[in-house]
Amino acid sequence: GSEGTLGFFTAARLQIHAVPERRELASFGAKDVATAVEFARKLLQEGIRPSVLRIYDPLETAFAVSSEPLKKGGFEGGCAIVAIFEGRAAIAGAEVGEARAVARSLGMQDLGPHLAEYWWAHRYHVSYKQQLILSHGRMLLDTFELAATWDKLDDVYKAVKAADAGLGLIMAHFSHFYNTGANIYFTLVAHAGVTGTPAEKYDRVWENMLAAAHGAGATLSHHHGSGTQKNEWLRRERGAWVEIFRRVKNAFDPENRFN
Repeated sequence: GSEGTLGFFTAARLQIHAVPERRELASFGAKDVATAVEFARKLLQEGIRPSVLRIYDPLETAFAVSSEPLKKGGFEGGCAIVAIFEGRAAIAGAEVGEARAVARSLGMQDLGPHLAEYWWAHRYHVSYKQQLILSHGRMLLDTFELAATWDKLDDVYKAVKAADAGLGLIMAHFSHFYNTGANIYFTLVAHAGVTGTPAEKYDRVWENMLAAAHGAGATLSHHHGSGTQKNEWLRRERGAWVEIFRRVKNAFDPENRFN
């Protein structure tokens, strides 16, 4: 969590679990992101804990989610959702049943297991598609993840989606959920145009996205860490806490040997 600034790991202890007795795979369709997010909030805050829950916004559903399992499930458009429940057979069965009941109460489609089965079988394949885009000298491709509490999540999503991406588009999916909120994982795909360098265009779009997220109340890093590109924006987000961090780091690491 401290990005290697206050220390480093010298050992790790692993916690292991038994292979689950049953894995229940379910897929849903929601008319829009707000409905899909409300579905996720209800699950988490009512104590239903899927081991996998992924919401793809309409654009990412159209561009990145395989159409074959969607057609099998009779998908009518909007957001595609994958939900997987694991554990003892009785518990996994009860949780998937409750998830279907929540989906029905929100007017969502039950797409059957097809999309979740496809996701499970191909869940490590997505990165290879990015190589085709990155091989073009003037294409831009990057991911940008953040988090927000439930009350701000929809505003953050809309703000970043509305950011100026130039000759490009911004897709999004939600992949980590908590009692208090969730993360959003944005993917930028754009062409740098014919003037200026791709790096200059990339920096402008990146700043537009960060400014939009910050203005809507997001925290600007979730599971990827901040790196150098988010440093200035994280200082703006954290305000006076940055000076407290600086004092702690100087006390632990006066010669600045850590990250």
